[in-house]
Amino acid sequence: MILVKKALRAIWENKKAYIACIVLIALGILIYGAMGIAVRALDVTRDTYFKQYRMADVFGTVKAIPKSVVNGYAQDMRRYEGLADVNGRFIYEARVIMPNNEKIITMRMISVDRSLDNRINNFLIDGNDFQNENDIMVGETFLTAHHLKLGDSVKLIIDGKERDFNICATVQSPEYVYVVKDMSEMLPDPETFCMAFIPEEQLFSLTNNSGMYNDISFMLESGYKFDDVKSMLEDMLNKYGLEMLIPQKDQVSYAMLDTEIKSNTSMSQSIPFVFVLLSIIILYLMLKRVIEQDRSQIGTMKAFGYSNTKILAHYMLYGAITGVIGGVLGCLGGYFLSGSFLVMYREFYHMPNLVRAGVFEHMTNGMIMGMVGGLFGSFMGARSIIKLNPADAMRPAAPKASKAESGRPNFFVNLLLSSGGKMAIRSITRAKLRSFVVVLGVMFSFGILAFMGSYGSMIDEMLFVQFSEIQVYDGKLTFKQPVSKNAAVESMASVDGVTEAEALLEIPVEIKNGHLSQGVVINGIQKNSNLFKVYDSDLKIDLKLADNGVVISNALAKKLNAKKGDTLYLSSNLLTDDIKIVVANVVVQSMGQTAYMDIDDLALMMNVNQTATSVIFNTSDMNYAKEFMKQAKNVKNIQDAQSILKMYKDFMASYDFMMNAMGAIAVVVAFAIIYNSSTISLSERKREYATLRVVGMQVKEVTEILSFEYWILAAIGMVLGIPFTGLLKEGIASSIDIDMFTFPTYTPVGAYVYAAAGCIIAVILSNMSASKNIKKFDMVEVLKERE
Repeated sequence: MILVKKALRAIWENKKAYIACIVLIALGILIYGAMGIAVRALDVTRDTYFKQYRMADVFGTVKAIPKSVVNGYAQDMRRYEGLADVNGRFIYEARVIMPNNEKIITMRMISVDRSLDNRINNFLIDGNDFQNENDIMVGETFLTAHHLKLGDSVKLIIDGKERDFNICATVQSPEYVYVVKDMSEMLPDPETFCMAFIPEEQLFSLTNNSGMYNDISFMLESGYKFDDVKSMLEDMLNKYGLEMLIPQKDQVSYAMLDTEIKSNTSMSQSIPFVFVLLSIIILYLMLKRVIEQDRSQIGTMKAFGYSNTKILAHYMLYGAITGVIGGVLGCLGGYFLSGSFLVMYREFYHMPNLVRAGVFEHMTNGMIMGMVGGLFGSFMGARSIIKLNPADAMRPAAPKASKAESGRPNFFVNLLLSSGGKMAIRSITRAKLRSFVVVLGVMFSFGILAFMGSYGSMIDEMLFVQFSEIQVYDGKLTFKQPVSKNAAVESMASVDGVTEAEALLEIPVEIKNGHLSQGVVINGIQKNSNLFKVYDSDLKIDLKLADNGVVISNALAKKLNAKKGDTLYLSSNLLTDDIKIVVANVVVQSMGQTAYMDIDDLALMMNVNQTATSVIFNTSDMNYAKEFMKQAKNVKNIQDAQSILKMYKDFMASYDFMMNAMGAIAVVVAFAIIYNSSTISLSERKREYATLRVVGMQVKEVTEILSFEYWILAAIGMVLGIPFTGLLKEGIASSIDIDMFTFPTYTPVGAYVYAAAGCIIAVILSNMSASKNIKKFDMVEVLKERE
């Protein structure tokens, strides 16, 4: 009990240093708990939800397949090895008419076969089941975005006719956890797109459909994978105009959710480790100094019969208390902060019962991390007492052996530095480990601050360059069915206000390089296009399209392990056999895994000569163009580039608080590390500084010696922080593997200035604290202390 009181008293006397160490442990465990609990909630809810509502293992799109054929497949599943179940649906995209709304609003209507009891891609409803002929179930986000409620009506254009529908229920589906039209859209926009469910017979009637499906989903038997059944499914569906066949892992909602879970799980485990490691190093330095100061007490305790184990346990108690307090604070903070993460997740991923999960596990692991970090750091610092015998402990430690100085004066050091500066340099070279920890902490803090400071430029490069250098058109009109290239351009050019128009051919294909393959959309654009550029973000130039060659993005090249000059293979439902294509160039871009070809070459290669799937244009009156095109039957969607850009800006602005908070954490980390190190240095050199005071130095002059030492170390840390920032960005870019974009690794000068300012603030605060401590020195008592 006496040793416990002694430990508590020693911690209290140096409470600021221990508080700074506690902060490091608490921050690491807070990040681990907050992100870990929230990500585990996503993971557990996803697995439960997808299993309960039978998320399809394979998704297929065809031009038309009779319902009777799909039912025949379902009734005779035993003939098809690996298949467990199959369902068909008819999907139709209708235009929504909303009063006083100029946007093109699309509702994806999905047919429901009410005779099926256990549907694939089933859905959860909140409201009433279908009762009336005009009832539909709509995604909840759509209602919120348009201020609608159950029982309200909505007007749709179906097959050129306006129809009114009653919203009988809101609906959630595993297919639309992340509600976007396709992989070309990065962010959900509930104001312009939603999904809805409608009775099959009703949708057939409204669209004059004679019982044909265009969408088909499969469940696989346990132990089978997509590759095991791919060829069989292609043989089954090719005769019905197979357009696309994708496994569950590549389905938009599943892919986005899976990427979020994997990347955040990695971050929740790696970032806390760095914080705890820094706390271990600081505890080691602190306990090492404490042992040196308590030599005589240790000798006395050993002389009175205290065992090495008891004495070692006493000093490890310092770390245990630090770890426990840091663990408790980190766990509590992580638990409450996880709620904020869940709120953010609920805005993007729509799943029922998304609540905290894995709380006990993460709280337990957090406490273990804190305890182990504290105990290990204190053990490493205190382990020298095992070799210390009572007789040696009762006298001062022998001076450390040092190399004899040459005696040659360093001309430049003598010329540039005062005696105080020379003392600071000598302190740095003598306490190498302590100096290394300060440099490491400043470097780490500088890297985090620079990353946060470059956040804005990263978004500029990822998003804004897309609309200022690549897609330099005002609008894009996408057709439901491909049309003649010349007719598309002429029709668009005839619209009032349109100043320029170009055809675009977008064809989904699978590109293969050896055993590697990736599904992408090849963009067929006009050579020397004025509206769609193949812009290289690194070279800052527009690349030219080659004849009969494909230009691929760096993200796609990395995925396929391909380079300029390689021969790839293309497969598509438009082709009878795979064809060869040469990589003409690799373009560095941040948005997506994309490929580019000359529109005429692509059309000829795919046997769809003089065809366009979209038309891009510039206009002086976008509102008129959108209103004019609303009535066109073959128009699937109209994109307004400026509206999309504004949506991205608004989305990224919502993360400003989080970025600022992480920047503040980086400053706290820098301050905690520098403050702890300066406190240790101050305690080690207390007698030296007191002597300087006695011989006539003012507090300001003594403080300048310590300050100069830490300015030098901070400067070294900031210089090393520049390459560390690049490594940090590379690590984050490689750990967050999202098909839709690639994190740029360029860091602007302004970000480095921001990082340097944060570190400078931390050093200034630390030096101010050290100055206050020097003022409090009782010089008589300090000089009485043993060295």
